[in-house]
Amino acid sequence: MKTGKKLALYFAAALVVTGAAFAASLAVGRYPIDWAQLAADGMDRRVFFTLRLPRTCMALLAGFALGISCLLYTSPSPRD
Repeated sequence: MKTGKKLALYFAAALVVTGAAFAASLAVGRYPIDWAQLAADGMDRRVFFTLRLPRTCMALLAGFALGISCLLYTSPSPRD
């Protein structure tokens, strides 16, 4: 398998795993959320938009930032 195809496969797998973790983080919590009730103005909607969605987005951004900082920290400098 060529390196470009292998890299694309790894990238696609990483996106799938990240998407699954994002969806699981939205679904997991102390109070079960009825996904049909998110359109109505109720407790499910408030819990989802004030707790779970911001928590998940911040965790995703923090993970991306840590990954990028590790990549930059460990990559060789252009002068080497």
